[in-house]
Amino acid sequence: GVSEITTLGEIAVTTTTVNVANQTFGIEQLPETIAASAASMPNTNGDTPLAGTPLAGTDADGTITDFRIVTVPPVSEGVLKWDDDNDASTPPVAVTAGQTISASSADTLVFDPAPTFVGDATFTYAAIDNATKEDPTPATYTVPVTAPTIVAVSGRVWNDGDGSITQNGTEAV
Repeated sequence: GVSEITTLGEIAVTTTTVNVANQTFGIEQLPETIAASAASMPNTNGDTPLAGTPLAGTDADGTITDFRIVTVPPVSEGVLKWDDDNDASTPPVAVTAGQTISASSADTLVFDPAPTFVGDATFTYAAIDNATKEDPTPATYTVPVTAPTIVAVSGRVWNDGDGSITQNGTEAV
């Protein structure tokens, strides 16, 4: 300690040094959004769940509670949809840019590829943590869309009117 004496009296001052490590002093750490890709799907699939590769994010000082969809793919590539009521008996609804969805229901996202689109459909999203802080650097989610596999069929086709599996003179080709 240190003591100081003045002409008017004595004042005792004690100081101590303490090393502080691994302590949080209320400095909020922002969440981090992680880029992801869905499994490839043909453009004839219709509504296809993205649950196999969900939206993802981390938060060093909390938990991810929501995701904000920053951008959506153009309709010419397909429509991103969400089961907003978690009811399988009702169809999913289109997601709009800026829409926030809960992390607990993000696995209900589906993508309906446009029937003529082939390529990578993308949208961006940002993680939101339990302190309502949003990642300022959204990540990209990629949905690879392919043309359907066309199987060639060859041979002779006829109306097997008598069910004999053999073409006879009375059955039309």
